[in-house]
Amino acid sequence: MPDITDELPRLAPIMQNLLKENVLVGPTLTNVAVMEITQEYQNLINQEAQKLVHTYWTTELFSHPFIQPYFQKVVATNAMIDAITSTAAFYAHLRLGQEGLDESMIFVASKLLETSMQRYTPKNIFWLAFIVNAYDDYQAIQYYQPMLATDFVSGSFHRPWSIYRLEEEFKLILDYGAAEWVTHTSDMSIRLTQRGEKHLYKFRQFLEATGFLEKRAQLNRFAGFGQMQDYDDVMNTLTNTQELRSLVLTNAKLKPGMHVLELGCGTGALTLEGGLVNQVGSHGLVTAIDPSVGMLNRSLQKLKSYPESSVKFVQATAEELPFENNTFDAAIGCLFLHFTNIQVTLKEIHRVCKPGAWFTTVYGLQFPQTEPFMTEWLTPIYENNETLRNSTTDQLPSEDTVREIIDTLDETYDQVQIYPVEMIGNTFHIDKTIEFWFRAAHIFEPFMRNLPWKAQQDLIENLTNRGYQIQNKYGKEGMIQHHPGQFLQARVIKV
Repeated sequence: MPDITDELPRLAPIMQNLLKENVLVGPTLTNVAVMEITQEYQNLINQEAQKLVHTYWTTELFSHPFIQPYFQKVVATNAMIDAITSTAAFYAHLRLGQEGLDESMIFVASKLLETSMQRYTPKNIFWLAFIVNAYDDYQAIQYYQPMLATDFVSGSFHRPWSIYRLEEEFKLILDYGAAEWVTHTSDMSIRLTQRGEKHLYKFRQFLEATGFLEKRAQLNRFAGFGQMQDYDDVMNTLTNTQELRSLVLTNAKLKPGMHVLELGCGTGALTLEGGLVNQVGSHGLVTAIDPSVGMLNRSLQKLKSYPESSVKFVQATAEELPFENNTFDAAIGCLFLHFTNIQVTLKEIHRVCKPGAWFTTVYGLQFPQTEPFMTEWLTPIYENNETLRNSTTDQLPSEDTVREIIDTLDETYDQVQIYPVEMIGNTFHIDKTIEFWFRAAHIFEPFMRNLPWKAQQDLIENLTNRGYQIQNKYGKEGMIQHHPGQFLQARVIKV
């Protein structure tokens, strides 16, 4: 019998297009408060999902060899519930800066999904939604196996955001041969079959290659930063933050009257308090971008104290700059590059800058395992990372990454300077440090994505407790982290 994994190459470009169009066919933005949806809106989401299934789920889907007859409509409805919820959350939180969902965003999400079904066929949209949910399901079974049937069905271990139970998915996984009962235990438990292991491997490859897992991590990072009300306080625990901003600003070769692009402006610390607006003067302009509406709202509040400043705040990502070619005289940013797709970001900066423009920034590198207190604190990650055979623990670049990318770009930079800098951080404030690492920056996301939801929460709790033990052992002075970073400056060259 044909296997659904045979369809993955054909489905890949469709998934990539959906991600570009911000139609999210699987659970996303699950780590932020925006997902705490009222019962009224849960009912509305369910109604919209049922409408989509009623209109587009046909008997042809049941009879298709890749879709088993027992694929109940309730499974399709559940998949559409997740897709509507995630897409609505994206537009509400990351486009409008709302704290929660409202009726209009739910209708917008439902309409976008319907449009996608008409463009790419309903079958393909349903399949992609099934694949994402199956990936989360199989990952949980593999991690906990043998996994109690009651734990799976409740969703509390791997999909606690779901507003439905997983009975039908449980039946499907067993009937499809992806999991089997464990007979040698007294509890009702399941484990993956060889087929299930193969599917999990293929689904993970597919979701990584199409960019879905990275998109999910990126959106959770944007939302996490936006919800950090104490972001400035947390950043101030980096005791040399001001020094790093000054390093960037002093070397940026800015002149009065320039139009300067600032990337990753956050709450405007470099833009306003750091003095960037003063460098360009009243005849210049700073266009400051950040992907988080929450951050930009705080920047706009600060701007009220700088009435004479020439600043324009824009919601955008560094990978998709909404500006014409050759717009800016210079580009600048502090501690943002390591949170982006560096290759795409450097291409975009090159595109929007004028010939001869300078790009100047500092950014963080991968976590070192050289400081005893930090190695001891993060032991659960480093040890489990070897167990999971994942080569990357954190999502930060290595010391050679940026140089290698610049050397291989078609877009030309010259007079490239890269040299080491140090970010000195006081990690003594355990809760703030953990919040920044795991709830906002998602620094260890390449490792964390290999864990189901509950395992992630358990690990964060473990690391919090270990942090307080480390605090008692090393004291405040012993918990100063010397984190490696790099200064980068390069000039845009265009033929």
